[in-house]
Amino acid sequence: QTQDPKPTVAACRKASVEPAPDTREPQTVIKRMPVEENLTPMHTINRAVRRTYKQIGLSQPVTNVSLQQQMISVYSPKGGVGKSTIVRELAYVLSDMKRNGRRLKILVLDADWEFGDVDSAFGICPSPNVMDWVKRICNDRERLGYIPAYSPADIVSRYVIEYDEQIHILAGSDNAMEAARLDCEIAEAIMDNLRRCDYDLILVDNCNTLKDTTVIPLEKSDLILLILFLDVLSEFRIDKSNIRMVINQVPLDDKKCELGISHVARILTMEPTCIIHTNQDARSFANVGEAASSDKGSLFSKEIRT
Repeated sequence: QTQDPKPTVAACRKASVEPAPDTREPQTVIKRMPVEENLTPMHTINRAVRRTYKQIGLSQPVTNVSLQQQMISVYSPKGGVGKSTIVRELAYVLSDMKRNGRRLKILVLDADWEFGDVDSAFGICPSPNVMDWVKRICNDRERLGYIPAYSPADIVSRYVIEYDEQIHILAGSDNAMEAARLDCEIAEAIMDNLRRCDYDLILVDNCNTLKDTTVIPLEKSDLILLILFLDVLSEFRIDKSNIRMVINQVPLDDKKCELGISHVARILTMEPTCIIHTNQDARSFANVGEAASSDKGSLFSKEIRT
């Protein structure tokens, strides 16, 4: 038998310079086809709202808002207008809607951290609730020095109540003293972690009192439903002739406001009796128990005196 001759040094150098031919089979290139955007279900702002915008001279609102992976806040500056009722009814209706052949999965969040009543609206016991999660966040922040990210499966299994297959609820606090532990950093961490959970829609029942911790859910939301009564005065049987409208904290350049004084007057069909502009020193005076209007030469003092 004859052996193959050993390769020479020149042949080795040539082989190192020339790349070996690629004998691998060409890989199949998979092209991703663009997915057709599914815009159902849709929320369409009703004609009355569009007509109102036109009457007061504002630009038209967006008429079609997709509900895909959205966080919707329900808010009102007044209590007793039916926020929790609307949240409950929206959850029922939306959970029956389908996208890509499956029903929407809804999370209801009670963001009235101190006095939540979503549990009453759904007739459930608020245990577990968001304060159980807040306790854990406080302990983790104290131990680690920061707030970690929590896995969606852990959040749902520990703190979320399964109302039915499509509707889950993160109940509010049943103890106002415990709610005092919740600060802005914790509120923001809760909202950001919920965004990572597997829900098509998060419905937020917001507190009607605006402060640092309750504004965060509104800021994190994709859409805010503002709940108002059309005729609040008649509900309380107040004679409109006994009312004088005072608009407070108006910027010196009110063009920066989304709603100007004329818009408010048209909506309420009432002319303002007094307009008080923003005074940066008013809080400083209040902190020391003095009246800012004691400075008789200031614009604020003149407007108060009128």
